[in-house]
Amino acid sequence: MMNKGERVERTVSVVKSVRQKPCKPEPFDGDAIIKSIIAGVWKKEVEPIRKAFNANNAKVGMSKSAKKAISNLKQKLPAIIWAGYFADRKKLIKHSGLLCIDIDGIGAGTQDAIGKLRKHPSVYAAFVSPRGNGVKGVFRVPPDKDMHACAWRAAAQEAEKQTGFKADEATKNINSLCFVSHDPEAYHNPDAVELAVSDAKQEQEANEDEQETKVVSPEMLVERKGIAVRLLGEIKWRTTTEGFCKCPGIGLHTATNGERDCKVCLNGAPTISCFHNSCRAKVDELNRLLRSEIGKAEAKHDEAQWFVLPGTSSDSITESAEKIFGVIGPTNTLFRRGGLMVEPVEDDLGNTMLKEVKPVAFRSRLEGYGRPVGAWRTGTGGMVLKKVCCTEDTAKSLLASLPAQNLLPKISVVLNAPTLAEENEKLILLAPGYNKALGGVYVASAENPPEVLLGEAVASIKELFVDFKFPTSSDRSRAIASVFTPAFRIGGLIKGHTPIDLAEADQSQSGKGYRHQVIAVIYNEKAQVIARRAGGVGGFDEDLSQALIRARPFITFDNMRGKIDSQTLEALLTCSGLFSVRGFRQASTEIDISRFVFQLSSNEMNTTKDLSNRAVIVSILKQPEDHPWKTYPEGEGELLQHVKSRQPYFLGCVFAVIRYWHQQGKPRTDETSHSFREWAQTMDWIVTEVFSEARLLDKGHEAAKERVASPALIWLRALAIVLNRENRLGEEIDATEIVYLCQTNGISMPGSGLIDDESEDNAVKKTGSLMKKEFGDRMEVTVDQFTITKTEREETRDNYAKYTKKTYTFTKQGGGPQDKGDQGGDELEQETPLGGNIPIPIPILNRAAELENTPIIQNALELFRRRISEEQTPRRST
Repeated sequence: MMNKGERVERTVSVVKSVRQKPCKPEPFDGDAIIKSIIAGVWKKEVEPIRKAFNANNAKVGMSKSAKKAISNLKQKLPAIIWAGYFADRKKLIKHSGLLCIDIDGIGAGTQDAIGKLRKHPSVYAAFVSPRGNGVKGVFRVPPDKDMHACAWRAAAQEAEKQTGFKADEATKNINSLCFVSHDPEAYHNPDAVELAVSDAKQEQEANEDEQETKVVSPEMLVERKGIAVRLLGEIKWRTTTEGFCKCPGIGLHTATNGERDCKVCLNGAPTISCFHNSCRAKVDELNRLLRSEIGKAEAKHDEAQWFVLPGTSSDSITESAEKIFGVIGPTNTLFRRGGLMVEPVEDDLGNTMLKEVKPVAFRSRLEGYGRPVGAWRTGTGGMVLKKVCCTEDTAKSLLASLPAQNLLPKISVVLNAPTLAEENEKLILLAPGYNKALGGVYVASAENPPEVLLGEAVASIKELFVDFKFPTSSDRSRAIASVFTPAFRIGGLIKGHTPIDLAEADQSQSGKGYRHQVIAVIYNEKAQVIARRAGGVGGFDEDLSQALIRARPFITFDNMRGKIDSQTLEALLTCSGLFSVRGFRQASTEIDISRFVFQLSSNEMNTTKDLSNRAVIVSILKQPEDHPWKTYPEGEGELLQHVKSRQPYFLGCVFAVIRYWHQQGKPRTDETSHSFREWAQTMDWIVTEVFSEARLLDKGHEAAKERVASPALIWLRALAIVLNRENRLGEEIDATEIVYLCQTNGISMPGSGLIDDESEDNAVKKTGSLMKKEFGDRMEVTVDQFTITKTEREETRDNYAKYTKKTYTFTKQGGGPQDKGDQGGDELEQETPLGGNIPIPIPILNRAAELENTPIIQNALELFRRRISEEQTPRRST
């Protein structure tokens, strides 16, 4: 801790707390305080304030409770009165020759502002505020309490000139408090020179007029003097603001002239006064002219502190917009998204999203930047700035201007967690706040993911799917890939397109939508859900456009049924750049949609061929009722709550894999069976080389793409699932029995709707026709893991007429519902060195030699040995 200093020139006062009653300031050396701030004396107290502020400020606007919590923490800090040594909060014993300028709300620009203050010779110290979003600048000034107000104003003007930010007026009092802080890089110049400050006290005493004294900046005083000399000629200055000149009406004098008969005072209201009365009219005329000229010059100077609206006597729309948006743009509070002005807001559920700022709302937004809003008006002394309200028409004109488009920062997406991006061939983490990268990314969360070891990351991600039942090992691989696709898409790590994640299941409540939720939660997101609706007002395409405007990255089409034929959705998946959207009662605009992730879930959806080619299909089977679900300590023991509670960790697992992929040179495989080749080859490398899983895309995926685009195959799959559920696989059934199955299970026939809408004879005939068309000359049709075999045999009716009876047998590939086809597909039993047989995927066996010494396989083998060891250890009976 610092020690009490002697009462020397720079002795200041410190109070232990603003809550201290009674207040007893203690003297300390100013140099020692700055050294303590640098040394971290108050680091332990300051860091919780910054953490709380960052966590809440990342959201758009802190709640009252958050502000109160931060305020309570600050009030526990010691506080400095830089102006000198005080007996109490009011009685100054000796001025220190120092004062503090407080600049708040700079955010990421704090270090830049400190760097600019360092260049000023009168800056004694500059450091980051306790909250971390502002700067404290301590100036060396004359040690005179009567000049403190003028000194503070002069220092504030110098600080604004250096940094471009206005000082907080609340700190101008001589006894203003400044909380201590922590800043290892704080600036300290004990040899700072004293700031030149006008002797306002002397000028006021010399001013014989009883006018209110106006503090004039040094720049404006020079301007005033120049105008006075131009109008009056040579002036002999007695003080900085007062002098004597030749009277403009000297020819009208009736008495003897003296050198000090005509006086010029430039403090307050500029005034010429003459000892003689005979020249009154001429002097009054010059007074009006002097004040008018000075008023015009100072009005132009004041204009920089206003938002000046366009008008007949003001700037043009473009000129006004350039000045207004030139101020608003760097604050990163309003953004441009296509042709719309938007701002980050929170919806009712606490999700950060973008909302259009319409002209009516912009009128009030304009008043929130600490500047008066006004326009030029004609006054008695010439043109003056006067406060006026911005009209809706003026707001429309400003929003439609080119400066609004050019000066506001662009934004493409709003995230609730940091993301990885690439810059100069290196991975960077886009931190909370606004990032220019990737077309503008606003990160609303302040918590960065931890560093996770690669082997641990692989094991943790695999564990996410322990309770999911996949029909093939490649479905499992595609599920793992779906965890990484959002990071590659959002972070721009894949330049090409990424497919829509299409989840399907054999039955409802199998977990297809649940998997989508888990993936979104890893990224601290909750997807925007779009349900199937008819066209027109509030239709599917309009809902989709509105979701794109909000700019939240995950968009889910949940539990879609029937025909999905949206040209908008298909175009989105192959759009390279800007996409035209139109929200409810909005004009169409083009926005960047390259950061969005699309998910779709369905059991009986029928898509177009184009949409199926732009999808990756992950199939899931429903677990039996007695399945022993894994439980977790969080919430109700569910996986989703587990991931939500450890979201930064799981995102760290994702980043660990991506960093390894990037370190290896961004490798890809030779996979060519998907039209989005860059995505397919990258994900194929990750699932095979990092996770040692099966290839991403197999023949089953191609068959699934064909099936979702075929209503007849979708219908046959639904029948097969019902027969499997009823344990009737292997049983011969005819068209009549198929009709009965459809009627009792609500299965629709392609082109006919529900079969129970038809008479039985018509339904049977249509069923026979549909089967004939689907089978053609074949006797066998395959859909997913099911095979339908047609049998034809000649039979005799009651009237002895001969006919050909057709029956159909549904079987499951591999022998039945409980065979390996349910879980893994292509696997072989391989004897292990540890004893026993375990299933090993064929792709792993084929590459075993080349992978044997890689870090991934070494990690996997170690985890495998532990698991085998645990399984072979006898368990204690309970």
